[in-house]
Amino acid sequence: MKNALKLATTLAFAAVSATLMTAHAEPAAAAAAKGLKIGDPAPAFKVTDWYKGDAVTMDAEKTYIVECWATWCGPCIAAFPHLSEIALANKDKITVIGVNVWEKKKPEEVKAFVEKQGDKMSYLVAADGEGVIANDWLKAAGQNGIPCAFIVHKGKVNWIGHPSSMKQDLLDSIIAGTYDVEAAAKAAEKKAATANYFKTNVVPLMMKKDNAGAIKKLEEMKKEFPDDTAIIDGHINRLKKQMEQ
Repeated sequence: MKNALKLATTLAFAAVSATLMTAHAEPAAAAAAKGLKIGDPAPAFKVTDWYKGDAVTMDAEKTYIVECWATWCGPCIAAFPHLSEIALANKDKITVIGVNVWEKKKPEEVKAFVEKQGDKMSYLVAADGEGVIANDWLKAAGQNGIPCAFIVHKGKVNWIGHPSSMKQDLLDSIIAGTYDVEAAAKAAEKKAATANYFKTNVVPLMMKKDNAGAIKKLEEMKKEFPDDTAIIDGHINRLKKQMEQ
C-alpha cells in the first residue's frame, strides 16, 4: 500500500518531491464543502483563537499565506523554519498565518507547544476551533493531508500546495501581479485528473499484485495523458522489473 500511494503521489506531482512529505489524511469526515480551486475567491477566514501574534482580518488588497498544520504532524513541524524564513524575508509584503487544524491536543497544550517553538515559528499562529479552515479551505480544495498552504493575493487563491514548495520567485511574481493564475489553475486540474486516474485505475491492480493489469492501464493512461508519458513509462519499467524478479 505504501509503495502504491508513493507512486500515485509521484505521478501526480512529478516535479514536486515535497508532496511525498505530506502527513496523514483528515482524521474525520466533515460536512460537505463547496469546491475550492486556484483562481477562486478565498473563503471566509474564521479562526477561534490566536496562539501567537495579534488577530488579523484579511484585507482584499493584501497577500497572505494560510498554512494548515497540527502538533502530531512531523512534516508540519519540519516546515516551520521555512515558513519563518518566508515571513521574515517578506515582512510588510506577506502575512503568514499558521492555522492549527485536525488537532488532538487541548488548546492550552497547543499554545504551550507553539510557545516552545520560539523563533522556529516566526509568524502568526491561530486555532481552527470550529473547523472552518479544515472544511471551507482544506476539504473544499480536495486537500486530504497536511501540511498544506494557500497563497491568497488580493482576495483570490493563487496557489495551493506543500509549504516547502513555496519559493521566493513564486512569491515575488504573485506580489508583482505577473503570476499566471489561469495557467496555474489549469495545471492543478491536470494534476488532479492524473492522480485520480492513477488512484482509480492503477492502484487497485497494484494492491492485488496484478502488475500485468496495472501495466495495461498505464499504457492506456499514456493516451489520455501524453504529457506524462516519460513518468508513466518509468512506472511501467519498475513494474516489469518486479515481474521479472
